[in-house]
Amino acid sequence: MYGFFSFSTRTTMSESVPTHQLVDLLNSLFSAFDELTEKHGVFKAETIGDAYIVAAGHEGQAGPSDATLRVVEYGLNMLEKVKSIRPPRGMQLQIRVGIHTGSAYSGVVGAKVPKYTFFGDTVNTAARMETMGLPGCVNMSRSCQESLAKEIAACRSGCLLEDWLNSIGASLVQRDPVEVKGKGVMDMFIICPRGMSPRLARNLSLQISRHSSESIDTVSSENEGLPSSETKLLLELDAL
Repeated sequence: MYGFFSFSTRTTMSESVPTHQLVDLLNSLFSAFDELTEKHGVFKAETIGDAYIVAAGHEGQAGPSDATLRVVEYGLNMLEKVKSIRPPRGMQLQIRVGIHTGSAYSGVVGAKVPKYTFFGDTVNTAARMETMGLPGCVNMSRSCQESLAKEIAACRSGCLLEDWLNSIGASLVQRDPVEVKGKGVMDMFIICPRGMSPRLARNLSLQISRHSSESIDTVSSENEGLPSSETKLLLELDAL
């Protein structure tokens, strides 16, 4: 079985930010992500613009597969690592993580500057998980969620997905069915890292799903009762 997983950095930047500062930022981010690939045993497939793409499960490893688990842990580690990187003034840094599990083809293409890369519907679906996903979280398909649960049970002595999430201070949120371009209606799940409440993730995912164009006042009233810090985060993300 193959797994393909797509990560993308998203930034809200002012026009005054010089190009060289953007390049410096991407270099800092991608260098940090490169180090994490070694830690989690995932394969850096390529970078496209501000997208950082990795794969796992294509190695043909013996024993129970843990490809999905490795990439989910990698994604959560990325979210934590981003907090330590300071963007240039005038830029708000966001990262969106999208993961899908399935089969894919890989190979070297081209005669000039040949490149080893992955192809197939799994690649496209992983990209959709990212673009339809919630910033600051790990966004994944149902097949990925089911694969993660099986791998945790097999590799962590029968541990349940919920218990594993609790052990790292994370939580799982199932979104309402999402209309995904080119795929139809799909089930999507969100892993909220430590510090983000499931309630906040649910409210934000609903806004993303219906492509909300509501004002900040409307968004705020819908989420009345959230702690002030979460409300501030909600408004910042809604403005992206």
